[in-house]
Amino acid sequence: MKKTIFVKATAVLTMLALALVITGIPGTALATVDSVSITPPASSSIPVGGQVTLSGSATLSGGGTPTYAWTESGSHSSLSSPTTGTSVTVTGLSVGDSTIRLTATDPSDSTTDYAEQTISVTAMYLTSSSITLAPGSTSQIVPNNYTGTITYGTGSSAVATVSSSGLVTAVGSGTTNITVTNTPAHGGATQTLTYAVTVPTVAISPSSQTISAASTSVTVTLNVT
Repeated sequence: MKKTIFVKATAVLTMLALALVITGIPGTALATVDSVSITPPASSSIPVGGQVTLSGSATLSGGGTPTYAWTESGSHSSLSSPTTGTSVTVTGLSVGDSTIRLTATDPSDSTTDYAEQTISVTAMYLTSSSITLAPGSTSQIVPNNYTGTITYGTGSSAVATVSSSGLVTAVGSGTTNITVTNTPAHGGATQTLTYAVTVPTVAISPSSQTISAASTSVTVTLNVT
């Protein structure tokens, strides 16, 4: 009788062990997603409207081909379609950090693993943000770290004008802001910066002078404010 009970218990344990392997409970032999990696491996930085392509791979200890799924969190970038392949293109939409995750799944038992990479979307900037110009002088605005197109506008054409290429010309005394507007490529958010222009007032003191026939010289002071 005892032998019969022992044999039945052994059979039950064997069947239970087989069931655990077949169902792929975590920690059993079918948890075959060993690792997931993303290339390039380091975090990337792109301007608004810029793009970077990421590639992924996974290794399965049991062999076979995994399925892939790319996701984004942070809402500062978007992913190209489809998001179920071995690569995806990330587009920067607004300034900030996005976390890109690649999840690999073993289709034989649905076990998963993942890798993540941070994409930093960075802002446009100007080499210089202000200048003081004498009337008639010029200065070139130089925007950096942008995609798409740039347009310029002046707050007062009586103080300074600006060409379509960003060349500023001082006209008359005063202060005005030149707006630098970027329309990024690939649907990124518009960016606007200002370039402050100051044109000083030039005055001659005294404003008038009477010189007698016997005078040999006169002093004139030029004041710039």
